[in-house]
Amino acid sequence: STRIPNYFNSSALLVIKPQRLTSKIVENPSKEEMQERLNTLAQEILSRPRLRAVMDDLNLYPELQGLNRERALLKFSDSITKEYITSATGSHSNQIFKLGFTHQDKDKAYEVAKELSRLFIEGSMIDQRSEVQGTADFLDAAPLSR
Repeated sequence: STRIPNYFNSSALLVIKPQRLTSKIVENPSKEEMQERLNTLAQEILSRPRLRAVMDDLNLYPELQGLNRERALLKFSDSITKEYITSATGSHSNQIFKLGFTHQDKDKAYEVAKELSRLFIEGSMIDQRSEVQGTADFLDAAPLSR
């Protein structure tokens, strides 16, 4: 008989919150804008260069390194899941999603899920900082009313 290997899935629930500024100063982003930001962030984090760096840092798929490096990258990408969370009422949130990774080694599954989550959090913080800086620049440039 053949033996099917065990697979372990590690996941993290991520909440990407928009910057909280008073709506008298700056309009809150629409759902479409939030979805676009999250999709852009996901494309950046899950891009080939970023995944390759994570794969190298965590020594994933050493048996596929070398000539099969592209196969290893494809296998890595296919093992990542990203699913949006729906509430108990059935409404779809574009700010909350579950990021997961499946691997034969439970420790690797955990480490990769943790690293990808860290990259999403870091990317979201950078996005928020640039938004705050843009708002501050706008307010500094606006003429004062007396």
